[in-house]
Amino acid sequence: YQADVSLASEELMRLLKWIKLEPKAMASSVYKKMLLTASVSGNFDKFQVSPFKVVLDNTTFSGDAGVVLGERKDIMLNVNANTLNFDNYINSIPEEIKVKNFADRMNYRFSKLNSLNDFDMVLNANANLVIYESLPFEKVKFKGNILQGKMEIENLNIERAANTKLDFSGKISGFGSKANFEDMQYSVETKDITNMIEKFGLYKPEVDYNKFGDLVASGVLNGELDNFGINTQFTSGDLTANYAGTVMLADDFIFDGDVELKYPETTTFVKAVGMNYEPQSSNLGMFRLKSNIKGSVDNLKLTAMELNSGYTKFDGEVSYDFRGDNKVADANLKVNKI
Repeated sequence: YQADVSLASEELMRLLKWIKLEPKAMASSVYKKMLLTASVSGNFDKFQVSPFKVVLDNTTFSGDAGVVLGERKDIMLNVNANTLNFDNYINSIPEEIKVKNFADRMNYRFSKLNSLNDFDMVLNANANLVIYESLPFEKVKFKGNILQGKMEIENLNIERAANTKLDFSGKISGFGSKANFEDMQYSVETKDITNMIEKFGLYKPEVDYNKFGDLVASGVLNGELDNFGINTQFTSGDLTANYAGTVMLADDFIFDGDVELKYPETTTFVKAVGMNYEPQSSNLGMFRLKSNIKGSVDNLKLTAMELNSGYTKFDGEVSYDFRGDNKVADANLKVNKI
């Protein structure tokens, strides 16, 4: 069969009610207008819709699609969109979930995606603007596939979200339960680190990370959001860092791995992380820290530690707990000279 299809409605919600479909509108301005034009051809085993154009309220979709029918549907979709505001069409996460940590919020979202296990799909998608939970994602490009419940991302590029450029490639599974990442490579670039952390709801930083400068980070991670392995490198202004190990996401980041930090001048670095430090010398030389770390930023143990401040070198162990009013620190160090 082959058919050219067109449909236009200026009262879409009324039409949907008439055919016994009544989606929940998140805003009064949605499900008002729809325009559909498509060329459909195929048989009882498969069909294609090429080309198609759908205008839903203020969003325009265009592209082509193909579907192979059977026990497990196989879908191919190429689609372009101008602006898509998910907040207008899907429920926000419940208030009791919003106050939870980043991993719990993301896993709640994944728990609602069980339908992605029911079909296979090849997807190429582009959107000028996507809005989700009031956060704009500009110039989004996705190329990948879903096979037997596992999504393989060839490229996911987001030109701008929370003043941040994001790129991803790798595999995701766990739709309908908990997100699981396999060889997920990423790169992040931002001129406003603190804003990025707050907008994505990672945690509320007590340090102004923007003191260091623009962030450029890349790496690869494996595992679930609340407990994953990671190998990452980043620069922030003059600060360079590497970390390889595990991260647990609870109310804070819990690290267990090896870290190396470098910064051109010790005093500037110490002040940037919020310590009141006024040495007599205005330049103590390069700061370098290499250590195994366990714990959070506020409650940390450093072992097999090598710390250099200029020509002064410290070796040993340091632990501290800066939570609450009574801050505690303990050190067992060897120093070459002071």
